[in-house]
Amino acid sequence: MPYFALALMWQLFTTVVASIVSHSFPAATKVAQPQYLFDYMVHWDGQWYLAIINGSYLDPNSFSPAFFPLYPLCMWFLKSITFGLVDLTLLALFFNTLLLTISLYMLSKISALLLPKINTWVLPIIFILSPVAIFQNFFYTEALFCALSFSAYFFALRRKWPAMAILLVLVTATRLPGLLIVGLCGLEYLRAHGWSLKSAFSNYNFLWFSITPIGIVGYAAYLHLVRGDFLAMIHSQRLWSYHHFDLNIFATYSKTVQAISDNLLHANSIGYVVVVSHLLPFLSIILICISSLYLVIRRVSIPLGVYGFVAAVFFFFK
Repeated sequence: MPYFALALMWQLFTTVVASIVSHSFPAATKVAQPQYLFDYMVHWDGQWYLAIINGSYLDPNSFSPAFFPLYPLCMWFLKSITFGLVDLTLLALFFNTLLLTISLYMLSKISALLLPKINTWVLPIIFILSPVAIFQNFFYTEALFCALSFSAYFFALRRKWPAMAILLVLVTATRLPGLLIVGLCGLEYLRAHGWSLKSAFSNYNFLWFSITPIGIVGYAAYLHLVRGDFLAMIHSQRLWSYHHFDLNIFATYSKTVQAISDNLLHANSIGYVVVVSHLLPFLSIILICISSLYLVIRRVSIPLGVYGFVAAVFFFFK
């Protein structure tokens, strides 16, 4: 109950503030004709999820395959059982609040297991104070992804492999980075067996990992059926000029530093685009790496530390 109260208060506060400041959003990011109670929720990628609910996966010229199906499927279900009588953004606000409650609760449980000396409220508070927590409010998949991922990892820590596996199936149907969560739980499984591959693979619980790709494989099979492209979720992203796949992550790091320094030297200030596209992500990656190093060195959680480093590399592939 206290986590639901926190989630509800945060969502209401965010909704009020976002409704006010959304009038300053660039026109290109807005829906053509505001038709929802909280139309700010469907700016940017939210429009793609709306389009998916309306069948855009079937459009061969649409980029919608880049956006995984579980969140729009959930919203379609809620819309259907309410007979379309409830505003879709209001349904999303209700759904996201429940998901945020689960995320906060699971973070507290994970904290109790990994950081027993720290108050269990610390991680949930840090989570909702993060700038990117705003997407827990939007018509985005982040709220669902976090709730499922945190839950799957918690069950991995508790060695509840069947529950973990079922949640991982849903995670891989929610976002492509869900594969990293499968890897994290896999490392936790190895840790549970003393890092012995022989012990891990000889245990029947290893078979639970065989079902985890069902989410993404099922989605890929559907895309092959309707679009003729098994990897349409990846190929669609290649059409975006700001997505690049480069194994040389150090070159990507140097370009980021160069963009920040050039902006400072020539403009004597850092512009909005540089802050959002370069500075904040760069500082976030540094923080992730420092935190991951702490987790590994102090042996708080080697799997989580390794996951942090891998996630940092994965982030700069794009």
